[in-house]
Amino acid sequence: METLTSQLLMEHWKTFQKDREANPELYKLRSTGLRSLDNILGGGVEYGNMIIYGGAQKIGKSTLLQCTAQAFGRREEPFIYFSGEMTNMAMATRLICSVSGVDKGRVRRIALDDLDWHEIVSAEKEIANYKGWWNYGFSNLKQIDYVLSELETKAGVDVRTIFVDYIQLMENPGKRTRTEELEDLSHAFKRMSINRKKPMLVFIAAQLNRQSIRGQIVDANSFLGTGALERDMDVGVIITNAKDDTGRILDSYRELVVVGSRETAISHCRIRFNGATSKLADVDEVGTTIDLDYWK
Repeated sequence: METLTSQLLMEHWKTFQKDREANPELYKLRSTGLRSLDNILGGGVEYGNMIIYGGAQKIGKSTLLQCTAQAFGRREEPFIYFSGEMTNMAMATRLICSVSGVDKGRVRRIALDDLDWHEIVSAEKEIANYKGWWNYGFSNLKQIDYVLSELETKAGVDVRTIFVDYIQLMENPGKRTRTEELEDLSHAFKRMSINRKKPMLVFIAAQLNRQSIRGQIVDANSFLGTGALERDMDVGVIITNAKDDTGRILDSYRELVVVGSRETAISHCRIRFNGATSKLADVDEVGTTIDLDYWK
């Protein structure tokens, strides 16, 4: 905690901007993995942000979270993916299928053929270059801090991006109510994004409340358990079903709705969704998948 005079505040700000100009790679906006979402967010997200990816059950929250993690992996930026729901093998299956294009059903049925294995081996080479760590079974903030500290002190890895899937599965002992637990977790993640040794990017998946799901309400008040998520987040994105002009659900698409952003306008975009391979992709105005070498 530090109190600054106005003059000193300006001096610190100028020093910070000079450091940004001298080290643009450290401070530039980071891609979410989807150009359409990046465009809404003014180019991407930045260190010091807490980003919430919300949605109903089985709608694609984890797929969206994983899509962003893959973007960091392809840029060889260190990250940790904490899953309270999927085992390490389940995460590996989704990751392999997303990169290779192999159907998850074929993996489940133990029905992989030679062509599948060829694609999987190629995907494995890409994934092996990710500076990513995958953690299944965490349940509280102390465990997240412990893993971060272990990587920093023992492996010498500067991890500044974490993915949490998802906050409603976490525990926070000592609070009287579940609302207080989630509120305290939200505040703690926000503090982590700005106050840990260096600014961090914290991506959190969150469930929506039943009222919003049943009423098909998509706004910043839709997150389950506490309004603190709305107040603490720098960016809030809800993934929901895409529909045609008649209201029919389009299974091959999803709608991403930015319900809150401190720096940019609220908007939405449509993306391609392939549940069989856990893959998301940008689409053009008529719904055709855009195949861009965006990661470079």
